[in-house]
Amino acid sequence: MNRREALKRTALITGIAISSSVSMALLNGCKPSGKESWQAQFLDEEEVKLVTAICDIILPATDSPGALEIHVPEFIDLMLKECWLTDDGVFKDSLSSFSALVKKERRRQIKKNRRNKYQKM
Repeated sequence: MNRREALKRTALITGIAISSSVSMALLNGCKPSGKESWQAQFLDEEEVKLVTAICDIILPATDSPGALEIHVPEFIDLMLKECWLTDDGVFKDSLSSFSALVKKERRRQIKKNRRNKYQKM
């Protein structure tokens, strides 16, 4: 083995050791508050409902805990409050636009299903 290969392997092993310990420290620091209901600090009530629904769709509960069991909506609200650098409304505007798009598509699907139902009669 030459020196370059030894240095590459050493750097890889060191990187893995450091990144795994940092990851564990971050994950250990992310403890839920333990409260069944929490009060959002950044999002309003409707936004919390939407974020909760999105989280549950993306990461549903299976044989492992889902997003709701590990308090992802609470974490998102906390990160937005603590880490969102600007209060320019971009996140909330995007969330509102997404909500309007979903509602519009849902109405369209309901109308389409009704039309199909009546055509079958």
